[in-house]
Amino acid sequence: TTEPHNLNLRVSFAELYFFQGNIALALQNFRRLPELHPMEGGRALEKYAQLLERAKAPEAATFYETIIQVVPDTRIARNSQMKLARFYERSGLWTKALAVLKRMKGRSADSEVKFLLGHVFLTGMRNINAALPIYQALSKQPLPKKQRLLAQLGLAECFILKEQYLQAINL
Repeated sequence: TTEPHNLNLRVSFAELYFFQGNIALALQNFRRLPELHPMEGGRALEKYAQLLERAKAPEAATFYETIIQVVPDTRIARNSQMKLARFYERSGLWTKALAVLKRMKGRSADSEVKFLLGHVFLTGMRNINAALPIYQALSKQPLPKKQRLLAQLGLAECFILKEQYLQAINL
């Protein structure tokens, strides 16, 4: 471009490439937005990642990864990590979902991350021994009623799969 430091021009080129279907060039232009305006660049990437996700396009993962890289340690990056993990989970890419969640675990091990981690271990990886302590810890936390019920259901499912039926009944 003739004006590489013009935010509006950079966004226009990125959008043009995006809607032409040239995702690689769109992403290249979107990646440069945070240099001009960090938060605006993150929001633009997020908007187009969501469009790709709704279309079930695998490129959504690349957009979410880019957000995590170019605007790290922001709310947008943290939200993108959860969206990326959920995207992989819905796509049946369990090991990729697990990798994203493990990266998040140290920084923000909130209940949302733990629930998804338990689900990935139990449903996707079929690793009952990894899921069980997660659901046990969640069931001991003060949680809203719906989340408490989900923790107990996850815990009961683990006990049933381990053939520990009395423990499942006594929840």
